[in-house]
Amino acid sequence: MEDNNLDGLDLDWEFPAFERPLHERHVGYFAELNCNYSMNLWLQRGMPREKLLMGLPTYGRDWKLLNPDRHGLYAPAIGPWEDGYASLADVCRLLQNNGTEVWDSFGLVPYAYSGAEWVSFENARSIIAKATLVRALDLAGAMVFDMAQDDWENVCGEGPLPLFKLIREMLPTMK
Repeated sequence: MEDNNLDGLDLDWEFPAFERPLHERHVGYFAELNCNYSMNLWLQRGMPREKLLMGLPTYGRDWKLLNPDRHGLYAPAIGPWEDGYASLADVCRLLQNNGTEVWDSFGLVPYAYSGAEWVSFENARSIIAKATLVRALDLAGAMVFDMAQDDWENVCGEGPLPLFKLIREMLPTMK
C-alpha cells in the first residue's frame, strides 16, 4: 500500500479562520478542525503510522473583511481577497507595508491583516509545531503543498524557500 497523505490543508469554513490549526478551539464543530485531531483519528481508525503523511502548506488563505475594524478570528468577510490565496512572499509584503501579525496560542498558527485584507498563513513557528507533531506521532513524514507558494524570492529576508528548508531540517530522514 502506498503512503497516505492527509493534507490537513483546508480544515476550515469559508470565512476568516485558520485553514490548518494544530490544536482545537473548544467551539462546537471547530474542535475537530485541526491537524492533531485529524491525524489521531486516522491512527485510531487503524491507519498504520508508517503510511501516514501530514500535509504542510506554504500558502495562505486571503479574505476581504466586511469591516476593516473587525479583524479578529471569524470576522465577517465579503469573500476572498482577489483569488483567495497568498504566497508567503505576499504575506511578507503585507507585513512590510504596515500589516499586523497575530499569533493564535490555541491553534499555534498566525494570521495577518491590513485594512480589509485578512490572511491565515504558516510561518517558521507554526511549521516547527506541526513538524514536532509529525515526529511525536512517529508518522511516515510530511508532504509539502506547494513549493511555489513558499518565499522563493526572499521577500521575507530569510533566504529562498524558508519553510521548505525548515521542514527538511525538522524532518530530514523520515521513514
